[in-house]
Amino acid sequence: MSARILVVEDDDGIAELLTINLGREGMAVERCRDAESALRAIAREEPEAILLDLGLPGVDGLDLCRAVRRRSRTPILIVTSRREEEDKVRGLELGADDYVTKPFGVRELVARVKALLRRADPESPLTKMRVFGPLEIDTERKTAVLDGQPVDLTAMEYRLLELLSGAPGRVFSRGQILDQLKDDLDAPFERTIDSHLARLRRKLGDDARDPRFVDTVRGLGYRFKA
Repeated sequence: MSARILVVEDDDGIAELLTINLGREGMAVERCRDAESALRAIAREEPEAILLDLGLPGVDGLDLCRAVRRRSRTPILIVTSRREEEDKVRGLELGADDYVTKPFGVRELVARVKALLRRADPESPLTKMRVFGPLEIDTERKTAVLDGQPVDLTAMEYRLLELLSGAPGRVFSRGQILDQLKDDLDAPFERTIDSHLARLRRKLGDDARDPRFVDTVRGLGYRFKA
């Protein structure tokens, strides 16, 4: 059965673009123009994922995100023209899983939706081998190989690499990373995450100005580049 995607978007052109391209991937798209109709659609049938515009008429998209999170863990991808950092941070803090800013690349957006669906599907185990160009990550053996050579990682550096690479393109705040890994940290502070990530990047040969793998999203956190 195809995944059902709820698109909450008041712009007809963008809604049509999303409907066509997600439909090509075998997804069934339902479109709502405002928060009220979206809540009714969700109550009628829970979607597999929600694409949510923040600038909705009437009830704001952030308020809709909060309302959805009170009742379900349905993956939410924010699609917005708002470029202010505060809006993006608030969306993530309210429970959104990812965001893209308009104008967006259709292929990137479709890839992010697919990634959300994979993570949300308990019957779809993570692949044991992840390959990103010259970097190979073996999640069964807990090892990484770069350009054919083993990368000597500490346990925490590997845990960070596995966490970020499991959701390419998704932005993880320091707080979200800390929540995931705090049981393994001797000093469970957000700045400790920065130190471990800095060492991981050096071992991956990442140029801070143009990283191949781990990217800094200013004011939001870190993401693994798809």
